Amino acid sequence: MLKEADITPANLGRLSENFKKFGTTVDRISDVSEAVAATSDYTQSTKEATHALAQMKDAYVSAAGSIHHLNAAAEGTKGFHEQVQVLTKNLSTLNTIYELELQDTNNHLKAMNQFYSNLVQASQTMEGSVGDAKKAHDQIALLANNLGRLNQIYGNMLSAMQGRA
Repeated sequence: MLKEADITPANLGRLSENFKKFGTTVDRISDVSEAVAATSDYTQSTKEATHALAQMKDAYVSAAGSIHHLNAAAEGTKGFHEQVQVLTKNLSTLNTIYELELQDTNNHLKAMNQFYSNLVQASQTMEGSVGDAKKAHDQIALLANNLGRLNQIYGNMLSAMQGRA
């Protein structure tokens, strides 16, 4: 039967070699299946890394948006600061003008007080002058009365002298 099946020591040697090759091939298939499993793991890790990168991208886009808003807020703050500086400068100018006006008003008030003081003195002087004028008027009236009486006496004396002559 072995003869009919052509099983010779050479053929058995080849069969043995082929079984060895088959064993090596099976071992290699096992290595390939491990490589496929490793590739599958790598693919899963790549998917997870891709997902993580997508999340990082979203976080970066969000951070960039926040930075953009922060920059806009900084620009707004800069504009506000500039407006406050202009306001401070204007208030300083107004304060200077107010101080000058206050000094001018103070000087005007001093001049008005001096004027009213002089006016009071003039009024008091005029009151004294009115009294003096009234006294002078009374004296002139008395003088006129005395002069009138003197004229009457002188007239009577003249009449008396003319009547005797």
